[in-house]
Amino acid sequence: MRTAFGRNRSGFISATKTKNLPPIDRFNYGQKLYFWLIFYGAILLLVSGIGLWFVESIPWSLRWLRYLAAAVHVGAALITIGGFIIHV
Repeated sequence: MRTAFGRNRSGFISATKTKNLPPIDRFNYGQKLYFWLIFYGAILLLVSGIGLWFVESIPWSLRWLRYLAAAVHVGAALITIGGFIIHV
C-alpha cells in the first residue's frame, strides 16, 4: 500500500483543491483499506466463531483458548462493524 495517498494521508485530508491530489487507480486508498479490514475481519470472525461453536471439543486444560476466541470474536466484530459504519 505504498501509494501517494498512503504516504501523505494528512495532506490529502485537508487538501481543498483537487489539482494537488495525485491520480488514483480504480480504487482509492480508503476503499482498499476498507476491503482489507473486512477481509481480515471476516477471517478472524470465522476462525474464532468455529472455536466458539465447538467449545465442548476444546479440553479444559486449554480453556485460555476459549477465552481468546471470545475476545478475538468480540474485537473483530466491533472493528468490522465500526469500519462499515464509518464507510457508509
